[in-house]
Amino acid sequence: MTGGRVPLIGIGGIDSPDMALAKIEAGATLIQLYTGLIYEGPSLIGRIKDYLAAAVKAANADNIRDLTGRRATEWAARDLEDLF
Repeated sequence: MTGGRVPLIGIGGIDSPDMALAKIEAGATLIQLYTGLIYEGPSLIGRIKDYLAAAVKAANADNIRDLTGRRATEWAARDLEDLF
């Protein structure tokens, strides 16, 4: 809905590369790591970077922006109860 004009920050539950990508595909232009770093340690950052780079390559995209929001409609259609 913001058309990329307002940065959206994906927060909460980012404890794996999969979840980081899910937040980006849902529309996040930034992700916040906090608890994931506590439980997974600083190596989480490198794992996320590598995973996102591979995801960009697998999608034949030019950069991560091309993946941002590509599943936003899917996420918006989910019931909140399914997310928790």
